[in-house]
Amino acid sequence: MNTMTEHTDWITGRGAFFISPEGEFINVSNTYHIQVITDNPAMFGLSLEHIRDTYSKHREKMNVEGKARAEIIKGVIEKGWIHIRKEVKSCWIINVWKLNETTRDKLALWAQSVLKGTMGVKELNCHAPVTIRTAHEVHECTVHQLGEGMV
Repeated sequence: MNTMTEHTDWITGRGAFFISPEGEFINVSNTYHIQVITDNPAMFGLSLEHIRDTYSKHREKMNVEGKARAEIIKGVIEKGWIHIRKEVKSCWIINVWKLNETTRDKLALWAQSVLKGTMGVKELNCHAPVTIRTAHEVHECTVHQLGEGMV
């Protein structure tokens, strides 16, 4: 069952992804973004020692959703990673460092893919709201508009 049309157990109404600087989608819907980073620090250009030091600096336990997590995720976003999440009855929230043409292209492809169904996640509502947060701006649109490159 590796094609989109054969998939029957879609996650709908929620989802979570990273998009790598190279444009690879990483589904993190069944875990936490920070867990993926701590399990694979080299993939994000980090070391486990750096992650531990960051948690220690904030006096927090590893993988806790606090200040250390925010600092680590901000750091990977600065490196070109895209952080995407949606909770049930919420909008898609996308964090990017800059909303340039390359980022827009990656987001358009992601939106088109999630509307069709990708990696076990399918957005059933093409008008689902999206909030895109950059370092200095906030943009609002729908998944359909994002897929059409209207952002």
